[in-house]
Amino acid sequence: MLPTLERRSTIRLFEELRGRGYDGAPDSVHRYVKSWRAARGPGSGAGVCAAAV
Repeated sequence: MLPTLERRSTIRLFEELRGRGYDGAPDSVHRYVKSWRAARGPGSGAGVCAAAV
């Protein structure tokens, strides 16, 4: 499970995506964000924005 701060930010991202018509599950967004952050590497300061998804 992601740390609380990251869960909150992915929940906000999910809500933003849902408002734009996304009909997937919140867990799908969590998994995508986790893999996206891992691919960016540690210490990259990688934030997540709706444009990245």
